[in-house]
Amino acid sequence: QKLEGRQMNEMQSLLAEVDRQRAELAKQLNANEETSTDPSQTHENKRQKMKKKMAPPSPQIIQHIRSSRSSIKLMRESHRVERENFVKERCWLERLELKHFLGVTPKLWINISS
Repeated sequence: QKLEGRQMNEMQSLLAEVDRQRAELAKQLNANEETSTDPSQTHENKRQKMKKKMAPPSPQIIQHIRSSRSSIKLMRESHRVERENFVKERCWLERLELKHFLGVTPKLWINISS
């Protein structure tokens, strides 16, 4: 329970950090768009916004998405290794109790969250 709770807390904090960084990047991009366009060209602005929505994301967003995905992947792998070591340290009776507690086999529990 402690291991699973700690791992859930780590995952939630990492996802919150990713969301915070994503919001900061969106603010920066919106600020850059607002300062670079002339407000007197409203029709032009609407047309540009429609094109912008169809355009691929900026390189900063792409880099952020890649880095957040890789950090989440690394964290999931470390959690999988922790669960694997946790199960290896148990005797067969404790593994049986763990299977009863989790409702799945320990082997499945190791890989289920990754």
